[in-house]
Amino acid sequence: MTGTPLIISRRAALCLALCLLGPAACRHGAAPSASGKSGFQVYASVVNELVKKKWRFPKELAREKHVAVVEAILERDGRIFHYELAESSGDPEYDASCMKAFADVERLPAPPAGLSALRLIFNSSASGE
Repeated sequence: MTGTPLIISRRAALCLALCLLGPAACRHGAAPSASGKSGFQVYASVVNELVKKKWRFPKELAREKHVAVVEAILERDGRIFHYELAESSGDPEYDASCMKAFADVERLPAPPAGLSALRLIFNSSASGE
């Protein structure tokens, strides 16, 4: 892959993950938009939707509680520079399905200024399947 990713702190990456939980959980201080969401929250929602559309895992795993976290480093234009399993669910098949969701996404929208890393939480009970 080409280019140099813009690196931010783990704190900012965790903040992006928390933005998915809503304004009460996210306290990075970014100004909210007219919808009441910060730029990070809006971006987190978009990324969550794009990646989760690609996410497939065996239906039998949906009956069990699994949570995994994938961390990704992004290029300035939204290309995924690198991704890795940051927190395992304890089930290799479930973890592989989370990683495959990122592999199947070719590009994300360009991230907001100052953001180049994110942590996406995959929760089997929130999958809707």
